[in-house]
Amino acid sequence: MVAGFFSADYYFALEVLAATVALLIFLSSVDDLFIDIWYWVRRIFRHFTADRKYPHLTVQQIREKNEQPIAIMVPAWHEYDVIAAMVENMVEVMEYKNYVIFVGTYMNDPKTIDE
Repeated sequence: MVAGFFSADYYFALEVLAATVALLIFLSSVDDLFIDIWYWVRRIFRHFTADRKYPHLTVQQIREKNEQPIAIMVPAWHEYDVIAAMVENMVEVMEYKNYVIFVGTYMNDPKTIDE
């Protein structure tokens, strides 16, 4: 008799826990839905306003502009095995030439600092 009550209470507790988790998942999904709705409303609004007013830039128009200096910030924490290759690859493939790369490391990460 006692085992029957225990299993019924246990099952009820599991149902309450499952409902609570489902509610939390639903509430955390609502903010994602809000972001999606905001994106689509803004995109539709811009389609009828800004997109008609200003023509889209072409790649050629962008390349004709003078390059302005930019800074590229790369945070690195325990990245000693890949950071040098990543920076070298970035330097090789970027068409933009007027930039400075700052690799930020932590004092307690000597391997990355040495790299």
